[in-house]
Amino acid sequence: MAFEVVGLYTYGTNNQGEIPALWQAFIPRIGDIQDRARPGVTLGVCDHVDHFDAQVTAFGYLAGVEVKDGAKIPEGMEKIQVASQTYLVFTHVGSTGDLEETYQYIYGSYLFQSKAVLVDAPDFEWYDHRFDGGVGQSELDIYIPIAGLDSVDFDRVDGE
Repeated sequence: MAFEVVGLYTYGTNNQGEIPALWQAFIPRIGDIQDRARPGVTLGVCDHVDHFDAQVTAFGYLAGVEVKDGAKIPEGMEKIQVASQTYLVFTHVGSTGDLEETYQYIYGSYLFQSKAVLVDAPDFEWYDHRFDGGVGQSELDIYIPIAGLDSVDFDRVDGE
């Protein structure tokens, strides 16, 4: 199922903490977004990247929320369309400071060993009630768009 995400966007390497700063700027502005599709859920949408390692120089990232069709875009925000796609889903448990290690595992190990083929589409992070500020046993899901494996199409139910 395709969906749209509205939020704040940055493009960079995240070497200077651009993504955490983006979230700090976005969270106080969530209330500016009308017609939210899933209250209690935020999304981090990352432009397609073939791999995550020292060779990645820059990428785009949007901190946002899913919106209903026709939702208005608040000033200074952007909207990204996420197409219907098959995804591998990985659950990151722990601090967001360790998130890079999970991405290194996904792109540096798992995908090389699986029969999955990356698709030129955004991946995204799903933050729901399990996420507790990115500390301790906080959880979030990482959706990686793929082809070549029997997988389930993205279709979350409210409250999951």
